[in-house]
Amino acid sequence: SIYKGEYPAIYAGYLIKLDYKHDLVLGEYLTYYLNTPMARAYCNSVKTDGVNQSNINAQKIGAFEIPVPDLSVQSRIVEHIESRLSVCDSIEKTVSESLRQAEVLRQSILKEAFEGRL
Repeated sequence: SIYKGEYPAIYAGYLIKLDYKHDLVLGEYLTYYLNTPMARAYCNSVKTDGVNQSNINAQKIGAFEIPVPDLSVQSRIVEHIESRLSVCDSIEKTVSESLRQAEVLRQSILKEAFEGRL
């Protein structure tokens, strides 16, 4: 996740703040890359399991190698991902609304059935 200072906040002690060279890496690119199946598999392989919670320390995250193309390439990758994610968001919104409408219709049919109007 990326915190851009939208509102005053303090991050919890169990979270890890990543410092990186902003002139070499876009935060959005870094976030998307750290959410890839490869990065998640790495994290799963180096995590330690505690009581009801898994942990990974900053050194282990720092040891994960991330390809860093030119900023222009990173920017295009981010734009491409965000374009596709916006399509997913639109589809999700449409599906949610359709499900809501289906539930309303279902309730209406059941009401009419129990009132003997079917």
